[in-house]
This record gives sequence, C-alpha cells and structure tokens, in this order.
Amino acid sequence: MTLSDLSIRRPVLAAVANLLIVVFGIAALFELPIRELPDIDTSVVSISTKYTGAAPKVVDTDITEIIEGAVSGIAGVKTISSESRRGQSRTTIEFEIGRNIDEAANDVRDAVGRVSGQLPDEADDPQVVKSDADADPVIRLAVTSDRMTTAELTDYADRFLVDRMATIDGVARLDVYGERPFAVRIWLDRRKLAARNLTVADVEAALRRNNVELPAGEIESDTRQLSVRLDSRIPTLDAFRNIVVDRIAGYPVRLSDVSRVVAGVEDDSTVVRNNGRDAIGMAVLRQSQANTIAISNAVRAEIEKIKPLLPEGMSIEIGSDDAIFVGASINEVVHALIISLILVVAVILVFLMSVRATLVPAVTIPVALIGCFLLINFLGFSINTLTLLALLLAIGLVVD
Repeated sequence: MTLSDLSIRRPVLAAVANLLIVVFGIAALFELPIRELPDIDTSVVSISTKYTGAAPKVVDTDITEIIEGAVSGIAGVKTISSESRRGQSRTTIEFEIGRNIDEAANDVRDAVGRVSGQLPDEADDPQVVKSDADADPVIRLAVTSDRMTTAELTDYADRFLVDRMATIDGVARLDVYGERPFAVRIWLDRRKLAARNLTVADVEAALRRNNVELPAGEIESDTRQLSVRLDSRIPTLDAFRNIVVDRIAGYPVRLSDVSRVVAGVEDDSTVVRNNGRDAIGMAVLRQSQANTIAISNAVRAEIEKIKPLLPEGMSIEIGSDDAIFVGASINEVVHALIISLILVVAVILVFLMSVRATLVPAVTIPVALIGCFLLINFLGFSINTLTLLALLLAIGLVVD
C-alpha cells in the first residue's frame, strides 16, 4: 500500500500527520540558527604578542620563530602563517575541517605556555584567541562623551565596557582603537646625558630598580597566613622626577636633571571620530565558528543593558554591523521563495481553471517546506542562503 492510498483511505490520519508536520516544523524553525553561508568555517586560532619598541627582525627572531616551532607539532594543523612587524608578532594557525575549536585553542595555549619562558622579559604575554588575526569585525562601536576627555573615556571603557563585551558568547576578542591610556612620558635631553656621561640604558635601569612590584614571601603564625609583597611603584610625577639615576662625586643625578617628566598618554598616533567628535572605537571579532547574527543580537542586547548605567553625556553607538547585510541577504531569498510559491499556484490556477485542483499544490507546498525545517534541524544544518535556494528549487519538484 502506497502513501497516497493510505492517505485516501484514512483521511483523518493524513490530516493529523500533516498537522504534526506543520507544528513540529514551525517549532524547529525557531530553533534553527541563521547564517549567511553553511557552517563550514575552519578552526582558526591566532597568537598575538606585543614587544614594544622592537624592530621587525628582532620580533621575528626572538618571538615569532619560537612560537612557530612550539605550535608546529600540534595535531591537525593545516597551515601556519606569521607576521612580524615593529612591536608586534602575529601567528595564525588554521586547523583541518572538523577540528574542535575549543580543543585546538587549548592545545595552542599549552604549546605557547611551554615556551613562554624563552621569550624576552620585556615582551607581553602571548594572547591566544579563537579567531583569525586579520578577520574583519562583526560589529563596530563608538563611545563618545560631551563631558569627558579621550583619556577619561579610555579609562572608563577599560574598566566597565571592554570586559562586558569581550565575554559575550561567540566573541573572540575586542579591539579598541583611539584609546589614550595614561602614561608618564620622559623626554630625555641628550646633551645633559652626555655631560654626565650617562646613557638611555642607565635611565632605563634606574626606572626598573625604582618602579617594581615583587612577591616577598609569606608570614605564618598558628592562626593565619599573610602574603608579603614589595611594592615600590612610583605614585606621582614628583616621585618620578626625584629618581636617582646615578651619583657623580657623591652627588645624586636625578631624572629631572637629564629629562623633562610630564603626564601624558601612552600613544596618540591613532584618532577615532564619530560624527565629528572624538571617540573610542571598539571592534567585536567573532570566533572562527561563531554565528554573526547571534553575536550582533547579543551585542545589541548588552548595549541596551549598559546604556542606563553610563555617566551623563556618554553614549555608545553602532558604527557598522555585518549582521545587517547577512539578514538582508536571507530576507531577499525568503521573498523570492514566497513569490515563487505564489506564482506556481497562480500558474496552475490559470492553466487548469480549477480551484479544487489548485488547492492541492497550494496546501502541499507549504506543508512540504515546513516539514523540511524539521529535517534541517535534525541534521544540524542552519537556515542560510544555500538551504533557502534549495527549498526554492524544491517547489518545482513538489508540483511535478
């Protein structure tokens, strides 16, 4: 007995079966992830290391080559690409398709951790993220204020905004642009240094001796245990100016004798403006296998939670959002799907001149399409341009 015979002989069973297909298909539709393309992103892990002031060749020799050697033996590595430029090293590792991104990132962290002791002391700790170092941001944000300077904006963003955005599910990292972190700037006078037979290295050594924080052991008693640390960090500009660089004939040579010490910012080479106002830019980068639309929705929801907590005069605006383009692409295909369904039913009605005969495809096509959502969800696929185009082509097959 064929399915059509069973449906004719037992119409109630056929109606109930179709109703169940529609109900479960609609339920599956709301659970399906939405993407522009199928989820075939490879697992990509990037390692970034800052080595302020180092030339590209030094960065390549002292950092990049060591990290490359450490990660080359990880299982499932497809390609390794590196970039060494002034003050920064970047290594991008692409794994074979199917490699779990979390396991890959953990393997990379373990490999980097084993060689971190070989890196220069002046270099920052390597940062391992689950994304391509050269990937484009999913969404860009601009933080502006009518009452705060850029340095104050930077301080607020670092303390209250960056961590909240970076911990959103699917976000690999948050890049900040145009920031102005506070720093003490020391402008050395080479003539004064030469007159006292001092070098830049002497000044650097004096700063390192006098501006440190180190563990100093523990104090234990019968009832308590206390950690002791040596904190000789310099708290004020005057304290910096009074640092003794060297002694000549028993007289101290202070930092203020050979330089000009001022309060400033760490780097002012990058400027971000939003609608003509100084701003702090934040770029959200997704993990290599994360959903662009889901991240965009999560970021927008987080912004709505943050807005009531912002100081007066401060605002967060969205500069660009890739999810808008992805959503527009999906909507265009959905519109084409609806139009094709209407045209198919209209053509059948015109040529058959029978409302009863037209009702068959008019009911069958939507039921078949909705039932496909249940199958798509069961197979672990997503709603994307290709699956919707497949449904578009399937309309003609259903009519046939």
